[in-house]
Amino acid sequence: RIDRTRDGYRITGNLVVHPVETNIVIFEVKNGEGPAAFCQYMKDRNILCLPISATQVRMVTHLDISNDMAAHVIKSIKEI
Repeated sequence: RIDRTRDGYRITGNLVVHPVETNIVIFEVKNGEGPAAFCQYMKDRNILCLPISATQVRMVTHLDISNDMAAHVIKSIKEI
């Protein structure tokens, strides 16, 4: 389930996606183990992202990302 918040879209209790204007997606990690742990979790699932602050993660989409790949990212995030 994805809920709209004042600052973006809440995907899980721990992650909020900032409004997207380009192919760059910024996640706010609200609690849990933080951005580094989130990035490692995603890397273990063959998804690359980068911690950019003490609370934020950056992901970049690419022209060649398929619907199946996008579904894999969403599923992985929801399983946290």
